[in-house]
Amino acid sequence: MASLATAPFDVLSAICKCLPFHDIVSLRRVCKNLQNVISTDKTLWAHVLKRDIVHRNIPLVPYRQSFELVNAPIVESWTRNAISLQKAYKSTRCLSVDQFTTDVRAITWVKLIRGRWCLFASSNALESRLSLLDISSSCDRICAEVLLSGPVMDGQIEQHNSGIVVALSVGSRERFVQIFSIGISGNIVEIVEIHRIPGADRTLFLRGSIIGVAVLDGDDSNPTLIDWKTGKLCALQPSIELTSKDEPIYSSVCLSMTVWKQFVVVAFSTEIRVYIFPPDGICAATLHRTYASPDGFQMNQAIFICNETGDGDFSEGIENALLYIFRQDRYGDMSVQILNEQGEFQLETIPCDIPPRGCGGSSRSMVLSMTAGLTGSKICLLYACPHEPEVPPGLMVASINRHMHIDNTEICSDYQVLPDANLPFLHFWPCFDFDDSRGILIIGTSRGELCISRFVPKDVMPQGSVMEELPRLTIGAKQPCLSPVALDLPIYHQLREYLHNDIVIPPLIVDDLVRHWQLPEDMSISVAGWSSDWHRFKHLRRWIMPSLRWGRLDPEFSAAGFWRYSSVNKIRFSFGFCGEPCPVMYREDDHDIVIFRIGQRPYMLLERPGQQEHFPIALFRTSLSELPHVLQDLDPGDLHRNHLVYIRDTGFCNTQEWNQLDCVAHFDYIVQYLTECADPIGFEPNPKEWTNEQWSTLNVAAREAGFKPYDFVERELTDDNEDEGYDSIRDYYEGCDYEIIGSGEFVWDTPPEEPFW
Repeated sequence: MASLATAPFDVLSAICKCLPFHDIVSLRRVCKNLQNVISTDKTLWAHVLKRDIVHRNIPLVPYRQSFELVNAPIVESWTRNAISLQKAYKSTRCLSVDQFTTDVRAITWVKLIRGRWCLFASSNALESRLSLLDISSSCDRICAEVLLSGPVMDGQIEQHNSGIVVALSVGSRERFVQIFSIGISGNIVEIVEIHRIPGADRTLFLRGSIIGVAVLDGDDSNPTLIDWKTGKLCALQPSIELTSKDEPIYSSVCLSMTVWKQFVVVAFSTEIRVYIFPPDGICAATLHRTYASPDGFQMNQAIFICNETGDGDFSEGIENALLYIFRQDRYGDMSVQILNEQGEFQLETIPCDIPPRGCGGSSRSMVLSMTAGLTGSKICLLYACPHEPEVPPGLMVASINRHMHIDNTEICSDYQVLPDANLPFLHFWPCFDFDDSRGILIIGTSRGELCISRFVPKDVMPQGSVMEELPRLTIGAKQPCLSPVALDLPIYHQLREYLHNDIVIPPLIVDDLVRHWQLPEDMSISVAGWSSDWHRFKHLRRWIMPSLRWGRLDPEFSAAGFWRYSSVNKIRFSFGFCGEPCPVMYREDDHDIVIFRIGQRPYMLLERPGQQEHFPIALFRTSLSELPHVLQDLDPGDLHRNHLVYIRDTGFCNTQEWNQLDCVAHFDYIVQYLTECADPIGFEPNPKEWTNEQWSTLNVAAREAGFKPYDFVERELTDDNEDEGYDSIRDYYEGCDYEIIGSGEFVWDTPPEEPFW
């Protein structure tokens, strides 16, 4: 009787196709003949891959080699990698982690390229770098690096076989978007500049020669599509629409953008808009649909995930393609909105129920930030407990059911908290990128740590199974790769310690500080009773600090100093603007009343002493050039009733950003307490070893010893507060109904009704 090992090849292949994966692997170990037959049967492994992976909607590596060019072991490795990852995402084992440090430079942006290359931006007040790291071997091998004239605030990347293009918002004195190409030239890895867009800021989207930005020339009124090769522009509908209504409005920040099917989908802080993408190039875009968020719902982040493509060699395209818009609100809750191929919104907003305090606690988990995996099958969440800021933030990974039936509301499932034993401290404004098809998570922090975390060993897939090499450079560089670039920051950053002292600022320095406040196109505005003589302006120090170049990583973004010194950043963070506020003029008899502009839009601000967190802002219904006609011979009541639209305060930062600030403050003061305490509690010196209960215990002990994190409602009064007769910040708001949530954020039930003068 013939044995199975001597069966014809086609018979053995047919039998193996009926077996589950683990039985095929076991059968292969019986003898050398079975080992050889099974290991070299490419059609068998293609069948197993399609049956066990593709048909179960488990994603494959999108940058794998073409099926025609690989052998059976490589096809098997694709299957093994996918199966191993599914187990690893549900495991509680610590991740394999490689560490890299920039020492004194904060890491502000990271991106993983083809599972092998880590592109990251790092900077401090002295230098800014864009670096490419090869993570396939040693984590301390920088392959290419360029110097930048300012810190990187955000970026977009497009990867395809013919090239890799990166667009970065650079926070130099005059902001711009810098575009690079990454590849191989003469067997040398290079990062070369190919273009820059002056005045552009806040990158949202990149595809081909089209880039989307939220700010252009300091103006955030219109998110704009730019063809950087031709210079053509397409401005989308304004973020703030002026109406005849009297009630205050929210400034609507543009958060993210994508081009999907024939649509441009734009997520704002208060709504989602769908535009019809112009088929004949960039010229105009027609508004197709608007989904307004429920009253009071303020989005803080939005990411797009689509299910429109299949897996190439192993599946057909997906019918009824959908675009999933994951939205994170200001309170750290996450929800999903679904858009179909016709540009229509499906169902209502679907909430995502994040497990309390990770997966085993009882306190609500607040999402601080989120990032989608490369294939869109997983989402990585940075979370914290808003009522326990001393407990370190954590990471969790959830599955996204992109192939769900439209009636199934369970979009996110299988939440799994990641063990943090080998991860960097997540307190310090981490930035992420996640390749869910390879199980690689990149984390960078404001304290210069770069962490490459792996869910499965790096050798699961053999060499040649994926296209991980960089493409050949085909675009000539505008500058040599290693040419020196001096950091070009606003003069404030060079003189900030000097400027905060109680001394008179020399006239030459004042002229340099206010130079970027000049009106566009040589415009001049002169109105009786108003002045733009900044040498006589009493509150110059409130305005000379420019908007933050590093975001929350800025040297001036300290819990105590930032909020007190900068009207510019109060405006940006409290009212949700992303453009640059520039003063235009102030009332000669009341320097607290200031007219400022963001781009070409004029606003009015009243900043009363004692009003440290919430203060009124109004938008003029007229243009900048018409201001003299509006202001002349009008009493304040007329101006208030007929020419101004009030902007609603969205709260300083938002609740989850306050929570992140609390995490930083609690970490620092607890460590300081242990350093200075004469009789410290007997804990391990490494905070990584502390449990959540130990963090809480240390928090209580540090508070009792007099170490406290900053909290604005406990801030000591300034001279200005006392001059106005306010005993506390709360007294200023007496007569208004409000509650304090999270770490001291005001939520109005009944806002102040009186005009702001």
